[in-house]
Amino acid sequence: MSATDPSSGYRPRRRPRWWLVALIVLGHLLALFGLSSLLAPKFTSQAIERATSFVTVTVTAPPEPSMQPTETPTPQNPKTPKPRIRILLMK
Repeated sequence: MSATDPSSGYRPRRRPRWWLVALIVLGHLLALFGLSSLLAPKFTSQAIERATSFVTVTVTAPPEPSMQPTETPTPQNPKTPKPRIRILLMK
């Protein structure tokens, strides 16, 4: 008579639910973070700053195709359309 035999009174072992394991681990990490921020706020803020300093993003725009890299762009005045309605101000 084996443990998986229905007549033995024992149920077969179920497969682990990985989402439940991940949820429990995440809950423990959040609890650890909360306690550390309450008990040692300076240490926690330094650790967060140190961790986020590794992730930096630098975005550079490509130069305009008509400009040479040494030229500086000059602003152009857009032409303003003439108003269709004439507004009279009374003084």
